[in-house]
Amino acid sequence: MIFNTLNIMIIVVALFYLIIGSIEDLKTREVMDYSNYSLLALGITINILYAIIFNQWIIALQSIAGYLAFVGIAYIMYYAGQWGGGDSKMLMGLGALIGLQFTFSGLPFLADFFINTLLFGAVYGILWSIGLSIKHGKKVSKGLGERLHSRRKLRNYLLFFSGTLIIIAVVLNSYLVWTATLSLVFISFFSYYLWNFIKSIEHVIMYKEISINKLTEGDWIVNDVVVKGKYICGPKDLGISKEAINRLKELKINKILVKEGIPFVPSFLIAFIFTIVARNFWLAFIR
Repeated sequence: MIFNTLNIMIIVVALFYLIIGSIEDLKTREVMDYSNYSLLALGITINILYAIIFNQWIIALQSIAGYLAFVGIAYIMYYAGQWGGGDSKMLMGLGALIGLQFTFSGLPFLADFFINTLLFGAVYGILWSIGLSIKHGKKVSKGLGERLHSRRKLRNYLLFFSGTLIIIAVVLNSYLVWTATLSLVFISFFSYYLWNFIKSIEHVIMYKEISINKLTEGDWIVNDVVVKGKYICGPKDLGISKEAINRLKELKINKILVKEGIPFVPSFLIAFIFTIVARNFWLAFIR
């Protein structure tokens, strides 16, 4: 009964913050710090209170373990440039709230949620990119054409590589070799065109010049900002700091080019709901 009550509380709180975070992310392309930090504080508080009241300290340990696990994952995704600061902080808060259950009978709920987050996030990101390409068709088409033209050497390498594999398959003339060859050729060209498609959308649509006054901590800066030989900020920072923003204001720089990311929090919400209903995505089909 203790864990059932706790699980209901966790689900309600997680859904509330994921819905609020999704709305914020879709409207402003960022999740406010007060939302993420309050989720983190509430997640830890709820678990500690239950641990104290019912003398089940394993609950508090699971909350801490969930937080630490998602801190590591969030930092990897953030520094890989896949998620923004708001997305990463939201994930940390969810880790503390849900907790990492210590179990030897299958994957814990938090692990299932993360797997589904990656799966739904990938599909969501591709669909979002397709939607942008439809909305800005001419710009994207032109940008993609220019990008493919500038990278035609890589395409030629792929053609040479694919031709070599096909010649080997003809010589060996084996079903398994042909299957592996055609699969590898398809994956290589699909990845090549998909990557260029996504990057062209990024450069054509997601790069925006904004006022310094609208700049917030964690925004991705496109180009290095160097004043009088001194580096202020740039893409290698993977998110501008408050100090750098204040420095730009002191230097009276009016506008700066930033990269607007995809609002990924809605994919967290979809993954969480799916995990509650069906647990792991693949297990849902196996069963």
